Amino acid sequence: MNVLERQIIQQLNPYIKTYFSAVLLYFVPFYLSLVQSFQPYQTSIPNGYNVPHPCKLNYMWRGVGHQVPKGGGERNQFGIDFSNAGKSWTVDFCQKDSDGDGKTNGEELGDPQCKWKVGELPERTTNITHPGICEPLDSEQCMNETQFVSCDSKQFLCDALHEPAIRGMKNTTIKFPEIKILNEETQYYCMYFNFPMDGDYHMVANQPFIDNKNVLHHILLFGCDQPVTEEPNKPWRCGMGSYKCFSLLGIWAVGMAGECMHNLTGFRIGYRGYTTGMIQVHYNNPDKRDDFTDSSGLTIHYTPNRRQYDSRVLMLGQMYLEIPNGKNEYQVIGECTPECRRQMKVEHIRNGTFLEDIAVDEVYSYDSPVQHQYVLKPYIP
Repeated sequence: MNVLERQIIQQLNPYIKTYFSAVLLYFVPFYLSLVQSFQPYQTSIPNGYNVPHPCKLNYMWRGVGHQVPKGGGERNQFGIDFSNAGKSWTVDFCQKDSDGDGKTNGEELGDPQCKWKVGELPERTTNITHPGICEPLDSEQCMNETQFVSCDSKQFLCDALHEPAIRGMKNTTIKFPEIKILNEETQYYCMYFNFPMDGDYHMVANQPFIDNKNVLHHILLFGCDQPVTEEPNKPWRCGMGSYKCFSLLGIWAVGMAGECMHNLTGFRIGYRGYTTGMIQVHYNNPDKRDDFTDSSGLTIHYTPNRRQYDSRVLMLGQMYLEIPNGKNEYQVIGECTPECRRQMKVEHIRNGTFLEDIAVDEVYSYDSPVQHQYVLKPYIP
């Protein structure tokens, strides 16, 4: 964190929500090769990026050879066998049943004939199961082999949603009309929409409306800071943002059940707040299939029972690149050695004195972001 970021932290209202996933989403176009370089072994097995968690809907097990979904730490039997196979997809390794559930590693990863080679499309990209976790989890043969697996479903808990409807709690779902997913690995779509204009509201929560989990990577919700003349509810192919809508109000990424604002805060929408919003979706289609469609979105919960504070999102990091005048080309290069680790940390510093950590991520995963909600201590001079 630089000096400016520390000064911003010092001047914040008592309540702040840190969105680590949102910060990194803006960095990905510049550091895509860096992100992929930390997970080289996923490309060494078929469907390495497409292995689902055995008991959490829409949650991927990125560290396929490890007992922790994000990777790192102790390996599972599949990871041990992978290492013994020279960390490559050999026929013997493919034909092995690492987790002992009666299916070979190849059958579980979409290569039942054990013919897949690095860079090729596997025989099957759907109905993938985890080759390092014995399934069904509750079967007699698997119960003692899967104790490291947590099936916490991350049920969405939000006190605001229990606020009686008689007090005005409302919700509306903003979703895309059916979109044809192109046979491209990465694509973004945006859509303007109108917030409810029959009152002065605080948006206090949001939940994902997921249509096609096979390609949906993340969703962003923006408030529009400039007048929007474009037709609402009409999707268009876009980049990672819009010059008219740059106030981040909400985010969903794989593994998140929703977002709930602190009980003293809310995002102002309606005739005294944001009147127009933009929703953006990122689709990840590594197999470049052309038979997918999607109609995902977000359900927002809002109330006229406004909270004490208006919420804002603070983004930390390199958000600005200054290009010198008169340059035909200007190149910025980010490098990382094999010893680098993806870590993130936000510190609370007042008058040059470190007070405490607001949030620490020793291992950051773009595909499995972590939310931190923290209440800053009142400032007493």
